[in-house]
Amino acid sequence: MADYNINAVTRKVVYTGSAGLGPYSFSFEVLISTDVAVYFNTTLLTLSTDYSVTVNANGTGSVTIITGTNVPTTPDADDAITIVGARDIERTTDFSTGGDFQAVAINEQLDANIIFIQQIDERVDRSIKAAVTDPTSINMELPVIATRANKVMAFDSSGNVSVSTNTLSAIEDTIATTAASAAAALVSENAAAASESAASSSASTASTQATLSTNYATKIDGAVTGSDYASKAWAIGGTGVTTTSARGAAKEWSTTTGAAVDTSEFSAKEYSQGTTVSTGSSKQWALGGAAFDVDTVVAGGVFSAKKYAANAAASAAQAASGQIYSTVVNQTGAALSPALSADGTYYLCDTSSNSITVTLPAIGTAEGTKYAFQKTSASNSLIFQRSGSDTLNGSASDITITDVNAQIQFVADDNSPDNWVGVQMSQITVGAGLTKVGSVVSIGDNAIVPSMVQGTVNAQTGTAYTSVIGDAFKTITMSNTSANKVTLPPNSSVAYAVGDRIDIVMLNSGVTSVQGGSGVTVNGVSTGTGAIAAQYGAVSCLKIATNTWLLMGNHGGVA
Repeated sequence: MADYNINAVTRKVVYTGSAGLGPYSFSFEVLISTDVAVYFNTTLLTLSTDYSVTVNANGTGSVTIITGTNVPTTPDADDAITIVGARDIERTTDFSTGGDFQAVAINEQLDANIIFIQQIDERVDRSIKAAVTDPTSINMELPVIATRANKVMAFDSSGNVSVSTNTLSAIEDTIATTAASAAAALVSENAAAASESAASSSASTASTQATLSTNYATKIDGAVTGSDYASKAWAIGGTGVTTTSARGAAKEWSTTTGAAVDTSEFSAKEYSQGTTVSTGSSKQWALGGAAFDVDTVVAGGVFSAKKYAANAAASAAQAASGQIYSTVVNQTGAALSPALSADGTYYLCDTSSNSITVTLPAIGTAEGTKYAFQKTSASNSLIFQRSGSDTLNGSASDITITDVNAQIQFVADDNSPDNWVGVQMSQITVGAGLTKVGSVVSIGDNAIVPSMVQGTVNAQTGTAYTSVIGDAFKTITMSNTSANKVTLPPNSSVAYAVGDRIDIVMLNSGVTSVQGGSGVTVNGVSTGTGAIAAQYGAVSCLKIATNTWLLMGNHGGVA
């Protein structure tokens, strides 16, 4: 049972559907969920099918919309959700004579009565009624149905409710006729005024059009109307046309040089013989870049037709004469950056005082450009590096030359990416005991002396030693009074060449053994071991395959 107040609030609230499915709250108290009615726009919804009701402990509550039947989709701001008190006005229980008369029961009955009164009050607020200050004699009762049928409700001179004398249809006909007459009169009046105005405006228009025609023909001090300019302005120039973005006069487009016509594009004359266009004019492409200099790039690293013609003629002359290089340059400075125009230059690079770094130019479209370099000193280095994304022999790495009289030739390959093809042509310098005739080097009779083939000794005094790559063609001596061992490592650890040999000598009384390491075969035995037979005895180890050795000499066999 309800145990709360029924407060003085209007039993109706209207929301837009901006909250979607809700919940939509109401602040008037109810006793049960059926005490409210809910409308979606103008459609009365059904409890449980179209909405659910939550009643709070204080009698207020909220409504949550259910889509599907009368609410096809989730409400939005264009929809209206109306919640109104709708408790059935009835009494279904009585107090029994001699029965209990409890406060909770009488409270529920009294709450229901207040709710009924509030519901009726809400409905009355929506009805037509006389003002509270009207006299008590006012009569707001409608005439009987037969009197008011097909009539218009009216109020008589006393303010009482009445009906019209004429029928609704007759009133509508009269209104339509009156409106038509008024419209016809207005049309006539407007026609007369228009005729008068037309005569006046015709004279004014004639004068205006004459002035406008003159302006469209000759005006050069600005637009004629809006963004429209005169023929003369478009022909020879004028304010708003000359040197103006997206405009420019015909004369400008034909003859202007040194600057853009419309702030971004150039004239036909500039494209033909100017020096301002970043992509080059016809004359520049013919004769040369900048002020028509044949050795200056026109645009994008590309030279003029005259430059390429001259290069072609020079190449043809060189080919005819057998000459590859047309210019020789001596270079001593630490940095050199040859230009593309230095095609066919032979550089003598003196590195006696410092290394020289050569930065080859970006190839662009200079296919076939060639240089040659010779290092004339044994000191320091001659280093070559690329420009930008170009490559040297397909690599981003530098090329370094250290030999004296070494030569290298570079040829430009316009590819993707551009690549300098470098071919080294090193000179051969022979030492003592050798002679060179042309490309043939001969060894003299006394060229080889004992010091050239003399072996070295690796003296070991411990009890265990694993041979290293430097032991190839050397003698290992083992000197210890205790047993000691030399291990031949697998190829994966020390990669001796097939044919390498190691000699081992036992110098002391401790017996020296030779053993194959992991995976190593000695005299056909995997990880085999052979001991030297006596003090001062020796064996020789010869590698005959990747992990295969022969143990030869003074040993007692391999096991």
